[in-house]
Amino acid sequence: MIATRTNKQQSVFSAEHLRKLREYWSSHVARSLRSRNAKKQWADLAYREKKAAESKLRWSDPLFKEKMRLSISIGSKNRFADPAQRKAVSDRMRRRWAENPVYRKKQAIILKRLSEDPALRRKHSRTLKRQWLDPAFRKMRSLSVEQQWLDPIFRQKIVDAVSKAAKRKWLDPEHRRRQSTLFKQIRNTPEFRARQLKAITNPEHLKKLSKIKKELWQSNPAIRRKIVRALAKRPTAPESTLNRTLQILYPREFKYNGVNAGVMLGGYIPDFVNVNGKKQVIELFGCYWHGCKACGHDDPEQIRKDRKRVKSLQKLGWESLIVWQHELNDAEKLETKIAHFVGGGE
Repeated sequence: MIATRTNKQQSVFSAEHLRKLREYWSSHVARSLRSRNAKKQWADLAYREKKAAESKLRWSDPLFKEKMRLSISIGSKNRFADPAQRKAVSDRMRRRWAENPVYRKKQAIILKRLSEDPALRRKHSRTLKRQWLDPAFRKMRSLSVEQQWLDPIFRQKIVDAVSKAAKRKWLDPEHRRRQSTLFKQIRNTPEFRARQLKAITNPEHLKKLSKIKKELWQSNPAIRRKIVRALAKRPTAPESTLNRTLQILYPREFKYNGVNAGVMLGGYIPDFVNVNGKKQVIELFGCYWHGCKACGHDDPEQIRKDRKRVKSLQKLGWESLIVWQHELNDAEKLETKIAHFVGGGE
């Protein structure tokens, strides 16, 4: 009589058998043996073609694709839920990127090919939008970007890439027209103006902006050269506007003094100087840089410096007229203000 196993014995045997198989394949010896066998098989061209055909056949099935997508998604979420595993994967990828030029080149080619295919770009965009709906994913991406942004080299690479892309897009007249139309529509909304005003008057925002500018100034010679060139470009557009107004109202009465600094008074360089014997100067103050309270700006330190400047010129016997940049928008009021100053208050 032949002894047969019960269903319970078969299930126990199957579980035990699977456990032993897992232990075996998790061992170093088994992995090495499997790796050698796989390499030997993969060296055969016919075997590779057979496997490629089988893989294509499987992936042509929509159910298989969806099953694999869900499996990979669940596996990735489970792995990345553990901070230690996340850090290990990140370190491994960074090390691979830093040490393997072939890998970098291969990834660059793949990314370029993906970026040039409109269908793949749309697919990638849909995937990112779907992922972005998950609060956990948003938080993870935000923390990751914040950590990367602390690296000055990474920051500069991103700034350069964005600048290069923006310049390339800006060469397209259609893109410029769309951007101009869009910005005009947004700028004319009360919500946008309120947000802008809130941002530029927020002390925390101004402090953060100042810190970023200082870091860029100290770490990037190209930024320094660009800022110096911009500051050296004189006269500025507002100065040119005021100069035209002065030449129309009082021809050859006031001369622009900002290019070669022909007149320096008490260590200060006035913007416009009276050249017909009167000790009068006209200063043009930018609303943002000089803390114009009428425009919602407030810079106590700069206001203190400007008052000291006016008092120093008064001690030397010079009258000063302060013209704010926003006053250039109202020609009638500006002409009245200048006439009152030139006429001595008459």
